Amino acid sequence: MKTIALIGPPQGGKSTLAFSLSKFLEKKGLSVGVANMGENAKALKYSPFWDARSRKSRKTDWLKTAKEESLDFVLLDYSAGLGSFFFSKQNPFEKTDCILLVFEAGTAPHEDAEALAKTIEDRWETKTVPVENKTELAKRRISVFPSKVVSVSAWEKMGFDKLYAEIK
Repeated sequence: MKTIALIGPPQGGKSTLAFSLSKFLEKKGLSVGVANMGENAKALKYSPFWDARSRKSRKTDWLKTAKEESLDFVLLDYSAGLGSFFFSKQNPFEKTDCILLVFEAGTAPHEDAEALAKTIEDRWETKTVPVENKTELAKRRISVFPSKVVSVSAWEKMGFDKLYAEIK
């Protein structure tokens, strides 16, 4: 079972990406569960197998539930701000195979996103992939430098093959 955490600033499209990526993985024949890790999350596009807003869910461990459901992939949709991850004394990603640092296209230079992803990776010793979402809304910019940022559109369902290659 692969566990992927989706983190990033508000309105970056983490929940929409979790929903669209889960559908992409299911089309590949994989069993996928999305867990809502945000107690203050509003309406979700997906039906979570574990939900931090639910008292019943909070009494059980999401990892145990995922194992019981024999999931191939677990997507952890976090709504907490990035600061809460940096200043936590316990590793919030201890049971995570990969972190997707999701940000809205056009809001940060790729170099900054790569640097932040590297900082998160070094801090928690977990592979971190910067993901530029909502690319359909951004003006295309031409870069002469290679980038480690994966560009996707959760809404248009584009870029998932490259993202899958990073997380499998």
